[in-house]
Amino acid sequence: MVSYPALIVFDTAHIEPIFKQKKTSIILFTDDETAGYNAVFKNAAETLVGSIFFITCGTKSTIQKRLSQFS
Repeated sequence: MVSYPALIVFDTAHIEPIFKQKKTSIILFTDDETAGYNAVFKNAAETLVGSIFFITCGTKSTIQKRLSQFS
């Protein structure tokens, strides 16, 4: 079984592993890495590691924009 980090930063390397697993995912779309909600999201990810994918995704790169269209 493949182990994933508690908090996944979305990029092209994670597309297939994330969607192939068909596991419940929570995606936080943000470009503000200093916002307070990031710490809350990370804490939740660490608490629920292995049961839900917690993913952060920006909105500026092409692959990030494409993901936001599917959400």
